[in-house]
Amino acid sequence: MTNDGITQRVRGTGFVFVWLAFLVLGAASVKAEVKVDNLEWEPACEGSNIEVISQNGQILFIEASVQHFAEAREWTCTYKDGVLLSACYRHYLVTRKPKGDDGEFEFDSKLDRVETFTAERGVIPTMPADLKKDLDEVIRIARESLRPPNRH
Repeated sequence: MTNDGITQRVRGTGFVFVWLAFLVLGAASVKAEVKVDNLEWEPACEGSNIEVISQNGQILFIEASVQHFAEAREWTCTYKDGVLLSACYRHYLVTRKPKGDDGEFEFDSKLDRVETFTAERGVIPTMPADLKKDLDEVIRIARESLRPPNRH
Protein backbone atom coordinates (compact mmCIF):
# COMPACT_ATOMS: atom_id res chain seq x y z
CA MET A 1 0.00 0.00 0.00
CA THR A 2 1.30 3.43 -0.89
CA ASN A 3 1.73 6.26 1.56
CA ASP A 4 -1.26 8.00 -0.04
CA GLY A 5 -3.43 4.92 0.64
CA ILE A 6 -2.31 4.78 4.27
CA THR A 7 -2.91 8.51 4.67
CA GLN A 8 -6.44 8.16 3.27
CA ARG A 9 -7.23 5.27 5.65
CA VAL A 10 -5.92 7.24 8.65
CA ARG A 11 -7.92 10.30 7.60
CA GLY A 12 -11.01 8.16 7.11
CA THR A 13 -10.59 6.56 10.54
CA GLY A 14 -10.03 9.98 12.10
CA PHE A 15 -13.17 11.31 10.41
CA VAL A 16 -15.23 8.40 11.78
CA PHE A 17 -13.79 8.93 15.26
CA VAL A 18 -14.56 12.67 15.20
CA TRP A 19 -18.06 11.99 13.85
CA LEU A 20 -18.74 9.44 16.62
CA ALA A 21 -17.42 11.86 19.27
CA PHE A 22 -19.77 14.60 18.03
CA LEU A 23 -22.66 12.14 17.99
CA VAL A 24 -22.02 11.00 21.58
CA LEU A 25 -21.42 14.52 22.89
CA GLY A 26 -24.45 15.82 21.02
CA ALA A 27 -26.68 13.13 22.55
CA ALA A 28 -25.30 13.90 26.01
CA SER A 29 -25.97 17.61 25.61
CA VAL A 30 -29.55 16.97 24.53
CA LYS A 31 -30.14 14.89 27.67
CA ALA A 32 -28.64 17.58 29.89
CA GLU A 33 -30.84 20.40 28.57
CA VAL A 34 -32.09 22.71 31.29
CA LYS A 35 -35.82 23.31 31.01
CA VAL A 36 -37.71 26.31 32.44
CA ASP A 37 -41.51 26.16 32.78
CA ASN A 38 -43.74 28.98 33.94
CA LEU A 39 -47.04 27.70 35.29
CA GLU A 40 -50.22 29.19 36.70
CA TRP A 41 -50.48 28.69 40.46
CA GLU A 42 -53.87 29.98 41.56
CA PRO A 43 -56.30 32.71 40.48
CA ALA A 44 -55.11 36.06 41.83
CA CYS A 45 -55.99 39.66 41.01
CA GLU A 46 -52.35 40.60 40.43
CA GLY A 47 -51.26 37.23 39.02
CA SER A 48 -49.43 34.11 40.06
CA ASN A 49 -46.58 32.06 38.66
CA ILE A 50 -44.61 28.94 39.44
CA GLU A 51 -41.24 28.82 37.70
CA VAL A 52 -39.85 25.29 37.56
CA ILE A 53 -36.27 24.71 36.50
CA SER A 54 -35.52 21.07 35.69
CA GLN A 55 -32.91 18.94 34.00
CA ASN A 56 -33.22 15.36 32.79
CA GLY A 57 -36.74 15.20 34.20
CA GLN A 58 -35.66 16.21 37.71
CA ILE A 59 -36.60 19.43 39.46
CA LEU A 60 -33.64 21.66 40.34
CA PHE A 61 -35.41 24.78 41.59
CA ILE A 62 -38.92 26.15 42.14
CA GLU A 63 -39.79 29.80 42.58
CA ALA A 64 -43.49 30.52 43.13
CA SER A 65 -45.29 33.80 43.72
CA VAL A 66 -48.88 34.95 43.99
CA GLN A 67 -50.25 38.42 44.69
CA HIS A 68 -53.79 38.89 45.91
CA PHE A 69 -55.51 42.16 46.79
CA ALA A 70 -54.14 42.41 50.35
CA GLU A 71 -51.42 39.75 50.54
CA ALA A 72 -48.64 38.13 48.55
CA ARG A 73 -46.89 34.79 49.08
CA GLU A 74 -43.65 33.38 47.74
CA TRP A 75 -41.93 30.01 47.90
CA THR A 76 -38.37 29.18 46.90
CA CYS A 77 -37.45 25.48 46.85
CA THR A 78 -34.05 23.97 46.13
CA TYR A 79 -33.42 20.41 44.97
CA LYS A 80 -30.43 18.14 44.39
CA ASP A 81 -30.76 15.11 42.14
CA GLY A 82 -34.53 15.64 42.12
CA VAL A 83 -34.78 15.52 45.94
CA LEU A 84 -36.10 18.50 47.91
CA LEU A 85 -33.38 20.09 50.08
CA SER A 86 -35.03 23.25 51.42
CA ALA A 87 -37.99 25.57 51.14
CA CYS A 88 -38.32 29.22 52.09
CA TYR A 89 -41.71 30.91 52.57
CA ARG A 90 -42.24 34.67 52.48
CA HIS A 91 -45.50 36.49 53.19
CA TYR A 92 -46.20 40.14 52.40
CA LEU A 93 -48.97 42.51 53.42
CA VAL A 94 -50.06 44.52 50.39
CA THR A 95 -51.63 47.96 50.52
CA ARG A 96 -52.80 50.10 47.63
CA LYS A 97 -52.42 53.85 47.43
CA PRO A 98 -54.25 55.91 44.83
CA LYS A 99 -51.92 57.14 42.10
CA GLY A 100 -53.34 60.08 40.18
CA ASP A 101 -56.92 60.79 39.22
CA ASP A 102 -57.41 58.01 36.66
CA GLY A 103 -58.11 55.21 39.18
CA GLU A 104 -54.64 53.67 39.13
CA PHE A 105 -52.99 52.37 42.28
CA GLU A 106 -49.48 52.17 43.58
CA PHE A 107 -48.67 48.99 45.48
CA ASP A 108 -46.79 48.89 48.73
CA SER A 109 -45.80 45.51 50.12
CA LYS A 110 -44.33 44.84 53.53
CA LEU A 111 -42.59 41.57 54.31
CA ASP A 112 -44.14 40.32 57.53
CA ARG A 113 -43.22 36.62 57.70
CA VAL A 114 -40.29 34.48 56.60
CA GLU A 115 -39.89 30.79 57.39
CA THR A 116 -37.18 28.45 56.18
CA PHE A 117 -37.44 24.68 56.24
CA THR A 118 -34.85 21.97 55.71
CA ALA A 119 -35.95 18.66 54.21
CA GLU A 120 -34.83 15.26 55.45
CA ARG A 121 -34.62 12.71 52.63
CA GLY A 122 -36.81 14.99 50.49
CA VAL A 123 -39.51 15.60 53.10
CA ILE A 124 -39.91 18.56 55.42
CA PRO A 125 -40.56 16.92 58.82
CA THR A 126 -42.57 19.67 60.52
CA MET A 127 -44.31 22.80 59.30
CA PRO A 128 -47.57 24.59 60.06
CA ALA A 129 -50.56 22.94 58.36
CA ASP A 130 -51.48 26.02 56.28
CA LEU A 131 -47.95 26.25 54.89
CA LYS A 132 -47.78 22.51 54.23
CA LYS A 133 -50.97 22.68 52.18
CA ASP A 134 -49.62 25.67 50.23
CA LEU A 135 -46.22 24.08 49.57
CA ASP A 136 -47.74 20.71 48.65
CA GLU A 137 -49.85 22.45 45.99
CA VAL A 138 -46.82 24.27 44.53
CA ILE A 139 -44.79 21.04 44.38
CA ARG A 140 -47.71 19.09 42.88
CA ILE A 141 -48.09 21.60 40.05
CA ALA A 142 -44.32 21.66 39.49
CA ARG A 143 -44.13 17.85 39.28
CA GLU A 144 -47.02 17.73 36.83
CA SER A 145 -45.01 19.92 34.47
CA LEU A 146 -42.40 17.13 34.22
CA ARG A 147 -44.88 14.51 33.04
CA PRO A 148 -45.13 13.91 29.32
CA PRO A 149 -48.48 15.02 27.85
CA ASN A 150 -51.22 12.40 27.63
CA ARG A 151 -51.76 11.15 24.12
CA HIS A 152 -55.28 10.06 23.34
